[in-house]
Amino acid sequence: MRTPSMSDFPRKVRRKMPPADSVPVRNRKVGRTATILAAAGILVLGTASAAHADPPGSLPQSAGGYEQAFSPAYDYDGDGCYATPAIGPDGTLAPGLKTTGAINGSCRDQWDLDNSQTYARSKCNNGWCGIVYASYFEKDQAVHGSGLGGHRHDFEHVISWVNQASNQVDYVSTTQHSTVKTYPRSQVRFDGSHPKAVYHKDGPSTHFFRLANGNDEPPE
Repeated sequence: MRTPSMSDFPRKVRRKMPPADSVPVRNRKVGRTATILAAAGILVLGTASAAHADPPGSLPQSAGGYEQAFSPAYDYDGDGCYATPAIGPDGTLAPGLKTTGAINGSCRDQWDLDNSQTYARSKCNNGWCGIVYASYFEKDQAVHGSGLGGHRHDFEHVISWVNQASNQVDYVSTTQHSTVKTYPRSQVRFDGSHPKAVYHKDGPSTHFFRLANGNDEPPE
């Protein structure tokens, strides 16, 4: 069986997405819970915000069970931000944060965690469904007290590749800087049907999602 790629999902492929008024449902996560919203082809998982930059409030959740069933079980290493809403219910855009002070400064507190969201969209074709989960971060800072190598605003992604025949995630992809890495199911840890992913600082560089490993238990 070959590994699926995004080329298997042309833009004109009809996708099955939940209606915008779907009943909100809690989604399992590692060490924390999230909610999910899907509207106009975009799905959001909920919880997080920050006191200093005041990112907008979370969108109301509205998602079908399919996207929830295979959403990532997120963990966040201590040297980074929590995911927060990129846009509020009234259209307010997140202002982001300057890359100054601590690497996780002003973007990692309980308010952020309780209001965080992840956006997603899915497409199905040729027996596979690709569900892209995108998380927004107010900043991606590499060096303490400096903007060197970092930037305001960041999106990172996890992709669940679902085999429609077995109805399970057979591959997981994560964006890592300018590349996308794809892993077979045998290399992925799961919380039920949810692939475990960790928001991680890449040495002296910035952050991305990686697969969880044995050193990530229990989650931070």
